[in-house]
Amino acid sequence: MSDLLLVNAHSRRTNARKTAAIAARIAAAGRRAEVRETRSVDEAQTIVREAVAEGLERLWVAGGDGAVNSVVPILAGSDTALAVIPLGTGNVLARELRIPIRWQRAVDALICGETRVTDLGEANGRLFVLFIGFGFDAEVARRVGGRLKAWIGRTEFFRAAVCASLTYSPFEIEIATDETVIRHRAWMALLTNTPTYAGVLNLAPQADPTDGILDIWVATAEPPGPRSRPAFIAQGLDRLLLKRPMPGECLYRCRSARVTCRPEVWMQADGEPFGRGEVEVRVRPSALRLVVPRTVR
Repeated sequence: MSDLLLVNAHSRRTNARKTAAIAARIAAAGRRAEVRETRSVDEAQTIVREAVAEGLERLWVAGGDGAVNSVVPILAGSDTALAVIPLGTGNVLARELRIPIRWQRAVDALICGETRVTDLGEANGRLFVLFIGFGFDAEVARRVGGRLKAWIGRTEFFRAAVCASLTYSPFEIEIATDETVIRHRAWMALLTNTPTYAGVLNLAPQADPTDGILDIWVATAEPPGPRSRPAFIAQGLDRLLLKRPMPGECLYRCRSARVTCRPEVWMQADGEPFGRGEVEVRVRPSALRLVVPRTVR
């Protein structure tokens, strides 16, 4: 079996005509992809599991981060390569991989792209490609409502960020790595597999998704970091718009870690919230094959 095109039927950016056009564009480039439309995580995983067992060469996922995240556990450790066609709202993984957001350009870039083997992270058994986040960004992800998100798209992320910033408070975080114990009062923390955050912010310049290591980035609420909510918002906007590091940012590295937050805060993995509580994080080296544009370095 060569290629499979998996389409998220719930994506607001897809329909039967677009699905047919995507399949036709893939076929015109010399690759034939069987089209399967899915309406649930279980259905998608069953389809992909059977296809991988039959020797699937490339899985094209037309959807958002949720659709992509649902199939990563099935692809982990297999010879099947994942190609992402961004048809979601946030498209975090696609932006990180520099995959064009317009589907036509995305297909063209991936047809001419290359396959790379990358590490995965694992948090309490849940796999992630990019990062696991604690605190503010996870709170924003939690506040992004399903129906409203589907209706107004990326504007919902801005609304959620504004609402979270009005009431959000810092927390105590302890990260017990394989070498040391890190403690901070923080606004937000990431254990990341890649140098940039969703393709926008260069938070961990030394991060390499092929080195078997996770980089840790912490936005502290301790001097010289922002201790008040207005200061955090102002310096966060400065970080976003002008790309200047926030005072009090800290960087570490690890292969595994136990993360505890007091009080418990929300966590997100690759843009999807997945609860609160203590979490064990580790690297699974060279666990996933990804198709990326040739311009990605």
